[in-house]
Amino acid sequence: MRELSWHTHQINLWIALSKFQPTFSTTLGEIGYECDVIEERLYLHDGDGNDIIHPDVVLTESEDSHSLVVDCKSEEVDPDQLRRYLRLNENEDQLVIQGLVNDVESDNLTADTVLSSFSELSGEDVLDEFAIVHFDQDPYSGLAIWNLDGHEFEDKDVKEQFPINIKPSEPLPTGHYPFDIYEADKEAMVSNIFSTVISLSMKEGELSIDDILDHSHPYWDKLGQGKRDELRDRVEIIYLELLNSGLNEYLEKIAGTEGREWRRTSKTIQAVQRETDYYVNEVLEELPQARLDHDAWSSESSDEDNEE
Repeated sequence: MRELSWHTHQINLWIALSKFQPTFSTTLGEIGYECDVIEERLYLHDGDGNDIIHPDVVLTESEDSHSLVVDCKSEEVDPDQLRRYLRLNENEDQLVIQGLVNDVESDNLTADTVLSSFSELSGEDVLDEFAIVHFDQDPYSGLAIWNLDGHEFEDKDVKEQFPINIKPSEPLPTGHYPFDIYEADKEAMVSNIFSTVISLSMKEGELSIDDILDHSHPYWDKLGQGKRDELRDRVEIIYLELLNSGLNEYLEKIAGTEGREWRRTSKTIQAVQRETDYYVNEVLEELPQARLDHDAWSSESSDEDNEE
């Protein structure tokens, strides 16, 4: 498994809790929550002024019209960010009006604003209007998910689910949101792009940057437009770097556009796949000097990455 940033791990965990899969708890999915959107902006305009919040994940239970608006933190919280999130308390309808939540009447929607982290946030100055979730990973006891005292959920059905204990030895889910733009995710991103390019070349013959993202990122259709643009820019550069590393010499043979012979194509695929580490490493070596956004690629996952 490729390394991922803790921020990306958290997004995977929230999605996984709303899914039905055999290898992880489906606690939120069992009480009706589904993922609406990932990393989308919400604009707040009222008599108190104009602000923007940027939740990482929004999940909604449609029958009771309740959303969980989640911000994935690292180790600290930003007071100004919390101030902006507090304004959501009187503006939950904007989640529907601006299209972040569907299949719910805007007048009926209520929401919990949630801060999650792998670090303790109990020492931070956070008002009790915020629910706080702690992902507690222990190499010997697995992963436990706690809702901190004094920061419980308003939704009683969600509140009653905690603590959520995951069986030991189960790996953290990583496939729902396989990579982001962070430095810690770069190897996973390059590896996923490489595998997807080979697969699309074999199955479709032709491919576009959006095809690569649609096939390599399972929740691509749930991503906010800003995040899509950031990922699209980087995937295009990675794709070009892979071609420059020599992959372009094999793609036409893999696609078999003329005179297709399966034996020849199969041997070519096997030859390229044996060189996976070579191509991934070649691109990783080139990326720091390439035409990239150095600030985004050189920073670790941090709260600033997710704020305006």
